[in-house]
Amino acid sequence: MGGSFQTSAHGVAMRQTPQVGSIKPGGFFDHKALDCGVRIEDGHVFVAGTRQASWDSVIASQASFIDFREQQNTHKTGITTVTDINVQALQQQITSQASLFHYAGCGSFNGVVYATRAGATPTNLEGIRLRNGEAFSQKISFISNTPVYILGNFNCGSADCSSGTRQSVSVIGDAVTILSSNWKDSYAANSGPSSRQAVDTTVNAAVVAGIVPSGDCGNTSCYSGGFENYPRFLEDWTPKVNGETLKRRLKMRGAFAQLWNSEIANTPWKGDNAYYDAPLRDWRFDDNFLVLEQLPVEPPSTIQAVRVLWNEQ
Repeated sequence: MGGSFQTSAHGVAMRQTPQVGSIKPGGFFDHKALDCGVRIEDGHVFVAGTRQASWDSVIASQASFIDFREQQNTHKTGITTVTDINVQALQQQITSQASLFHYAGCGSFNGVVYATRAGATPTNLEGIRLRNGEAFSQKISFISNTPVYILGNFNCGSADCSSGTRQSVSVIGDAVTILSSNWKDSYAANSGPSSRQAVDTTVNAAVVAGIVPSGDCGNTSCYSGGFENYPRFLEDWTPKVNGETLKRRLKMRGAFAQLWNSEIANTPWKGDNAYYDAPLRDWRFDDNFLVLEQLPVEPPSTIQAVRVLWNEQ
């Protein structure tokens, strides 16, 4: 198949990608959540900019576990404190209390959920975890300036992914790690991946996250892990059961976009077998995203005006 393309030599300008500031508190997505969305900070929920204390215990809780990739960094313990967001409960609250958005002058929920933790730093690992997110009734974009963890099946239509349809959902953050439904927060520090056996998991979402780029990592060179390790893993997806090696499947339908480097979860990729064994990657682009109306809410985008014709009077 023939074709052609143009470069800067033909006057084609480089588009500027969104800056990491757009996901930080006070940035673009935070403002969208304060306008007509949901904002969660340290487990405290705001709806269209107004504090809703009654929502806190329903949709948000706190948990801690070891991020075994971050534990590879000698300057970190790997202990991660997260705000657990119950996605199913969140959707129920948004539906049952839709009047809160109406009274705020919004008309309806704008589909943006922004979550952050004030104490998150490279040496104090804190993040957001999405759980009970098997089914969605509407388009939602989850955004955080911290690492985001997806626990179990996500946006596959039903608990066992056997029925229902997926919605246009995006997950945007400092880094995105996928945990199977077999994950346990009690896994011991410094334990090997064989003690953390994953199960087949389905995640359907557009993922926008940072990486730790290839390059010089102090006394050694490092590799980003490449496209195949863009979503991060902490489990053994190739366990041995009764002497037989199995290959757990991670099914994903969506899209990946890397627009910044990770600032909080910034430990370099250490390779398969170091703290995880890779899944069978059943990944495909979600063709629904080819239709403008079916893109997730507030997709990162760039706009450039080009004057191509004018008439001087």
